[in-house]
Amino acid sequence: MREHLAEKEQERTIIENLFTDDKMIISELDVVEPFVRKVILSWIGKAMATKKQTIKTDYGFTVQVQVHRDRMVILQAEDGVLKMPDVTLEMKGGLSVGRDTDG
Repeated sequence: MREHLAEKEQERTIIENLFTDDKMIISELDVVEPFVRKVILSWIGKAMATKKQTIKTDYGFTVQVQVHRDRMVILQAEDGVLKMPDVTLEMKGGLSVGRDTDG
């Protein structure tokens, strides 16, 4: 159980570190781990099914998804590449462990 929790916390840290000023823009990402690609695609899919394109993540924060259909990008993961529209994921609140929240 401890190993599982430690692994989930490590994944959360990796995901949070992909956000700059509370935004993650697919076109600005370097090569990501396969689990990161799966998380991003899951968030996009869930958000697109909502009116406000916003979801609460398993990591305790809310993400709003904006798909830029006019800009195609390549999301590179360690196990392959995916051509897709550029996407901006904006962290809207919730827990921000280890993040500087002072203005």
